[in-house]
Amino acid sequence: MKGSSDLISNDPYGKGWLFRIAPEEGTKKALKRLTDTAGYIESLKGTEGFKNPEGLKGGCVGDLQGGL
Repeated sequence: MKGSSDLISNDPYGKGWLFRIAPEEGTKKALKRLTDTAGYIESLKGTEGFKNPEGLKGGCVGDLQGGL
């Protein structure tokens, strides 16, 4: 994309792709293993974003300055 970064915006589904992923087991087989909507939502229930979707509760985010 060096020198042609406009392709990302102008042709995102054509020459503007940044990555191509090819599962070892084949695309059709890999797609069958993906979870459904209910399974995905269930997997999110323990995440911080699910517990606090508006981000209003605050919390510890660690060292933001990297020890500077």
